[in-house]
Amino acid sequence: MKNPLWSGDGTVSGVGSKPASSGHGRAPPRRPTVTRCGLKSGAAVARYRRPDGRGYGRVRRDSGVMRLTEDMQRVVLEQGLGFVATVTADGRPNLSPKGTTTVWDDTHLMFADIASPGTIRNLAENPHVEINVVDPIVRKGYRFKGRATVHTAGEAYERGLQVLEKRGYAASSDRIRSIVVIEVSEASELISPAYADGASEREITAMWLQRHCDRRR
Repeated sequence: MKNPLWSGDGTVSGVGSKPASSGHGRAPPRRPTVTRCGLKSGAAVARYRRPDGRGYGRVRRDSGVMRLTEDMQRVVLEQGLGFVATVTADGRPNLSPKGTTTVWDDTHLMFADIASPGTIRNLAENPHVEINVVDPIVRKGYRFKGRATVHTAGEAYERGLQVLEKRGYAASSDRIRSIVVIEVSEASELISPAYADGASEREITAMWLQRHCDRRR
């Protein structure tokens, strides 16, 4: 049976008309510039820490609605890459990286269908989806679960193109076949076991920057 959330006219149940706050309406920040073995500026490492020093934010719900915390939105906007898990018609898992993963508003994420026939086909049968967004240097991120709606035309499709363009993506209707909006129902932190022995975020960051540097020699 086809997914009832599939939309060709831009109608999305529960999706507000306002885009994410203007503070997020810019191109995702670039990664710190790396020299032969490390950052040009050691201060850049601190960008990965919250001002209150408590690490990544936690799940917050208001009246049963899953709201993305500022830190969740920050991580998604900084990384711009989500690993999207869907299920095939015969029950097999399908995982696909989406380089257009971004914030739609404070309760929804989105990505563009540029070359995602398998993912879109799976969502037509089963709208349930999970998206993992992880910072590979800090080794932290978030797992998001929810229901997806596919928009092939209409207001939501056009708004998706506008969101992507504002954030520095090549958002042409010639390239993007549909916009997928995910209503997030659940979210949880992803933290590497590397922190289990008491390592600090600065130590983990330095270690993985060094590893990436060594691999590129």
